[in-house]
Amino acid sequence: MKVPDHPELIQNETVKINGTEFPILQISVVPARYSNPEKLRFNWTFVSFTPTELLIQLEFENVAFVSLSRLDPD
Repeated sequence: MKVPDHPELIQNETVKINGTEFPILQISVVPARYSNPEKLRFNWTFVSFTPTELLIQLEFENVAFVSLSRLDPD
C-alpha cells in the first residue's frame, strides 16, 4: 500500500460521496453481549502509517470497562 503524502489528515478530513460527507477513517468498537456501549466511548489519534501498517492509539473514556479479563461466559 502506498503511504499518502500527508497521512495525518486521515484523522480529521472527510470525503464527499454523492453529496454526503463521510470521515476518511471511522473507527468503532463492537460491544460484547453484556457491554454497556455508553462506557465504550473513545477518541483515537493517528500515530504512524507505513506501507504495511496503520498505527492508531485509542483512548477510552472509561478504561475500567474495557478489559480482556472479563470475557463473555459463552
